Amino acid sequence: MASGSVTSTTRLLVRSTSISPVGLPAMLLSLAAAEDGEESPPPNDYYVRNVNPTIRSVAVADDAIVIWLPNPGDPTTEQRIPYADWTIGRDARDYQPGVWLTIEDGTAVEIREQYVP
Repeated sequence: MASGSVTSTTRLLVRSTSISPVGLPAMLLSLAAAEDGEESPPPNDYYVRNVNPTIRSVAVADDAIVIWLPNPGDPTTEQRIPYADWTIGRDARDYQPGVWLTIEDGTAVEIREQYVP
């Protein structure tokens, strides 16, 4: 039985994305961000663009572990916490990093927040 369900792409970024490859001219990043109505030029010359609006629901295991970044701007703050604890504090944060999901038998067993410069 699952303790939750991941359905929001806004909160968890569980969708296909296109991340700027190393060396892509800053001008192209700025144009892509501007086309999407985002800050241009993008901060730190880093921009993620959604190329697939499909939203997927994924069950979350009762004992799922989250590797979270209490300070999303500092990857050295990474900590392992239970999923239930993570859901309590996540909404209060100003910045919501995307996540990587580890899926076993159709259920998320690990959620890892993605550091973004």
